[in-house]
Amino acid sequence: MTPHEKVTLTIVAGLPGSGKSHWLESRCPTGGAAIGFSDVKYGSNDSEYQIPWVVKVLKSGNSCYVDDVSFCFENNSQQCEKNRCNFIEKVKREYEKEKEYEKRFTENILIKYVCFKIDIQNCFFNLIGDEVKGKGDWRSRHVAFVNHLASPYCFPNDTEEMEVVTKYDKVKSFYEKHLLTEENGVAEMKEILNSKEFPIKFLQDINKRNNLISSIDAFKNKAKEELNGIV
Repeated sequence: MTPHEKVTLTIVAGLPGSGKSHWLESRCPTGGAAIGFSDVKYGSNDSEYQIPWVVKVLKSGNSCYVDDVSFCFENNSQQCEKNRCNFIEKVKREYEKEKEYEKRFTENILIKYVCFKIDIQNCFFNLIGDEVKGKGDWRSRHVAFVNHLASPYCFPNDTEEMEVVTKYDKVKSFYEKHLLTEENGVAEMKEILNSKEFPIKFLQDINKRNNLISSIDAFKNKAKEELNGIV
């Protein structure tokens, strides 16, 4: 790539279980022209390590996709928006280190945003289904899921919005069956997962948030036992 060619950096955001990584993989097949970086864990050593690789991809003339739950955009503290802006700024600084690329990031790189819609229930089914199948880091994903429900996010005006879908029909059926029980935490879990909006006030109580995490963990264990890997 010459310092004058334009390529795209796509920032992908959404709740855990929304389908960010799956969507990214579908657009970045092995050997394809686009390269994806999934779950960059912005603010950690992992993201600092990956930024030079993102820049290398862009300079090679390939489009680049980056997804992370921290790129959701909060209404209140706006911390996630800062994460997104800071990440882009770090990529820009790395990109412009070489003299031939000085002050060319804005000219050469088109920034796009893709955000998955807020669909709490389908995200939950995807998290449980992945765990039943043995995919993903369960503990960090479901804790992040609950924590993000306590802080609503919005999308930039120029965002492409994506629907959250799930193919885990057996998880959905097991969930409906589970709701008929009288176990501790079931009522709260039902209230949260059936909500169309972020249950902020409920989850700002740290004890209620921890209880919900425990209830989801218990439900996951029951689902793994009954479904036995078949979802």
